Amino acid sequence: MSRDTCDACDSVDRCFVSWLSDSMRSIFFVLALTTACATTHTNTVNVAAVRHEINDTINDQHGDRSIYSMGKVTADHAIVYTEGKDGSKQEENWSKTDGTWRQENATKLSGTPQAEGN
Repeated sequence: MSRDTCDACDSVDRCFVSWLSDSMRSIFFVLALTTACATTHTNTVNVAAVRHEINDTINDQHGDRSIYSMGKVTADHAIVYTEGKDGSKQEENWSKTDGTWRQENATKLSGTPQAEGN
């Protein structure tokens, strides 16, 4: 018995390629292409735009504080760190419903200045 599995082939590579018909090569190509292109879609969020929208909401409602930092931001939820005019800082949770940002809750951060007389 010959070392080559295909009598008409002079190398293993050629034998393998000749084994694949045109339709099989097309199927393998399509599978490889779709597998390579199949990536999970990540939803990117424009943090600067979210910050601007929430800051506008704060200014429209009270105008008593400003955003100094942003935490985790998704398309419909954001953690915002604000500083009041008196220097107090807090962490705020905001959610977006019906196209409008609304504050869910706020937690004062430790180390913030206390009002005089306390």
